[in-house]
Amino acid sequence: MKGIVGYVLVAVVLALAGTACLAAGYLNRDMAHAQQDVMALKYDEADKTFAGSERYFEYASRLPGVGDGPLNDVRTRRAQLKYWQGQYAAISSPQPESGNTASENIGLQMVVATAGYRAGRLQAKDKPATIQAVEAGMQAYLGVLKSTTRNEDAAYNYEYLARLKDELLEGKANFRLVKAQMDPNGMSGSLMSRGDGAKFKTRIPLQNEERDKAAGAGKIPPAKKKG
Repeated sequence: MKGIVGYVLVAVVLALAGTACLAAGYLNRDMAHAQQDVMALKYDEADKTFAGSERYFEYASRLPGVGDGPLNDVRTRRAQLKYWQGQYAAISSPQPESGNTASENIGLQMVVATAGYRAGRLQAKDKPATIQAVEAGMQAYLGVLKSTTRNEDAAYNYEYLARLKDELLEGKANFRLVKAQMDPNGMSGSLMSRGDGAKFKTRIPLQNEERDKAAGAGKIPPAKKKG
């Protein structure tokens, strides 16, 4: 009887482990599909997938050995989607249900700091308001630096805003914010005019025969021996 109970317990444990592995596989598949949607700029579809994964990661974060790493990552990704769409206010406003102000989530702190700065600059209509937005951004990046031992992005942004503040005070910088580029892939290039082609040199790889001929062009033939 004891042997049968032992076999049953082992079967139950294995079944639970198999279920957990299957669920993890489904989560990895969904995250991969969501990343494909991000690359295709299908932000709404990606956010739906991330939202579903976030609920599972919330439960998994309570399990030993899992931690908050996956949960923090998916929350950061959802905030990045909002940032790329220009929804700065939705990021800078704390959401109690998502806990996006958690001090251990450095990546999310960076997105919140940048979104808060962008929101402040867009709302600023004059020079004093712009300087106030820059100072608020500096404080946000300073908070990120205090939460981690090393963050080059936060340090760079803090230094950039510090210099921008000095230029604004000296009247060397324009307080009006340039329109943000919403596409995370960057700005589209423009076609060159016909006159621009003369500025560039076209280099065509040599064929094998041309390469051999060019290699021997500068060589001096060996001297002929007399007699």
